[in-house]
Amino acid sequence: MTSYLSLLEALTECVSISGTETKDKDKIISILSPYFDRVEVDRLGNTIATLSCGKTNAPVLLIDTHFDQIGLLVTDRKEGGFLSVTSIGGLDTRILPAMDVTIHGKKELFGVITSTPPHLRKAEDADKLSPVDELLIDCGVLDTERLKELVPIGSPVSFRVPFTKLQNGRVAGVGLDNKACCAAGILFASMVDKSALCCDVVLLLSSFEEIGGKGAVVGTYTISPDLAIVLDVNFAKAPGIDSKESIRMGEGPSVSLSVLTHRGLSKRVIALAKENEIPCQTIVEVGNLGTNGNNIPLQREGVPTVNMSLPLSSMHTASEIVAECDGEALAKLLCQVACDQEVWRMALSYSTREVKS
Repeated sequence: MTSYLSLLEALTECVSISGTETKDKDKIISILSPYFDRVEVDRLGNTIATLSCGKTNAPVLLIDTHFDQIGLLVTDRKEGGFLSVTSIGGLDTRILPAMDVTIHGKKELFGVITSTPPHLRKAEDADKLSPVDELLIDCGVLDTERLKELVPIGSPVSFRVPFTKLQNGRVAGVGLDNKACCAAGILFASMVDKSALCCDVVLLLSSFEEIGGKGAVVGTYTISPDLAIVLDVNFAKAPGIDSKESIRMGEGPSVSLSVLTHRGLSKRVIALAKENEIPCQTIVEVGNLGTNGNNIPLQREGVPTVNMSLPLSSMHTASEIVAECDGEALAKLLCQVACDQEVWRMALSYSTREVKS
């Protein structure tokens, strides 16, 4: 039987730094294929998985969940086996010194980001963080020409962090932003009753979200959905985090209340969660969702959009944390949305094309 954690662990084994989302394309397709009727990869690195309801001219539900993750990019090679890098995405630079990494050059090399021992730091620099472009990766290749051969400029660098099960159904790992939501989207496809679907469902594992969301723009234009649900992570409540800008881990996904999203459809999703005893939260995000929900509503003639999030701790670090029960609750709620006649009555009232029942 498919489980949320088994899907999530498999996805974290796929390196997908922004710009290299299809590096492990065959592995990604093999994870998706058992649950979808068709899986394709477009020119921009989006993976598009389609689940058909079998009805003629059915409306289309887009479930967007970006697949790219933060990382580094090699900018220079130096004597002694050292590499200079820059960041890809909004990386929390506080976690970088002494981090284990993998350099994806002509062959994969392990490395460690260098760190100045506290004994050797100047007093005035003791509490300062070095900018990313001043950090170096030591990969141990002492021959400079050999290093240049193995690691071309522009090689991506990922964090080497194990998938770790914590207590109370929580897990830590690399790239859980946003593979936690990707796993929920696949779990939904594995459990939904296809005969009850009101729509064809397209799961978009979109590219480039961490650098502006351009993959979702292209993917939405291609798919031309009648309704979109954007899935991403949000800040989990923790000491030092504003309670108004965070959601509680272990209490289900959240639905965003925003001027960018469709208010009526968002309310219906919240009602479906309550009716089916699925844990669900709300969060106010007035003008900036921080997700592909900023862009998807504005494509083509406009797309009615609902934005949903999973609580995540340690965001934009190498080891993020989510709860299994939240991912499972999100998958169950997606099943209700895709099969709910009222959702589709509302969504299709905004459609510019004729849809036969």
